[in-house]
Amino acid sequence: MNRSWNIIIVPADHSRTRQYTVSRGLALATTILLAVFALTVLVFMVNYSRVLGHARHADALEQENRDLRRQVATIDHLNREIENLTALKAQVLTMLGVEGRESAQLPDSSLTRANRSASLELLGVNHLEAAAALRSHAPTRWPVEGYVSKEFYQSEKGHDGHPGLDLVAPNGAPVHAAGRGKVVEASYDESLGNYIVIDHGFGYSTLYGHNQRLLVQVGQSVDQGQVIARLGNTGRSSAPHLHFEIRLDGKSVDPRQYLAPKSP
Repeated sequence: MNRSWNIIIVPADHSRTRQYTVSRGLALATTILLAVFALTVLVFMVNYSRVLGHARHADALEQENRDLRRQVATIDHLNREIENLTALKAQVLTMLGVEGRESAQLPDSSLTRANRSASLELLGVNHLEAAAALRSHAPTRWPVEGYVSKEFYQSEKGHDGHPGLDLVAPNGAPVHAAGRGKVVEASYDESLGNYIVIDHGFGYSTLYGHNQRLLVQVGQSVDQGQVIARLGNTGRSSAPHLHFEIRLDGKSVDPRQYLAPKSP
């Protein structure tokens, strides 16, 4: 038996009523369609919420990764600074005569004038003791008794510079270490002849060229004023003299800025 439903619409103004007949099959189909539509909308909303949550989580993870990369870069920088400071501390303690500590060679770039004082403060080294150590190591002593025949000057376009002082003295005169340090080179060069390089720490080093005879060896520690060679005329030299250089952080500087004011 085919059942159907009558739907009667009565207007509020009591005008003509309307009647609609709906079959059972049509009502059932309409109900199913509405249910499917509602379920589809519900599934879409749930999935959309999940996708939105994943997107927010991905943004948060990306920001966290950026923060972690910055932190890793900062840690790497701090580790390099700690290595430099540790090496500097070992060297300073060695300069101060503290036993049981090994000194360490430092890269020139880690000992610039700008960070020496700050490094000592961070290391907790007594500034008076460090100053005394620096004074004893700084190349402030004239290496020979004589006179200056050629001054230091920077190279200019088309003209070679002179990276040190030429000091004239009698052949065989004693050559003294300008400051306390360690001999890092003692050899022969076609231009410099018999030469010596002393590392004084804190970025300072000195060079002594054209010697007649070398009296120290590589690795030997020397005190300020110690005789390290005999003045000579070896290498490219026209007369007995000492070619003397002071280097700071690997760059030649005017020795008169560091030597005692009274010239020899």
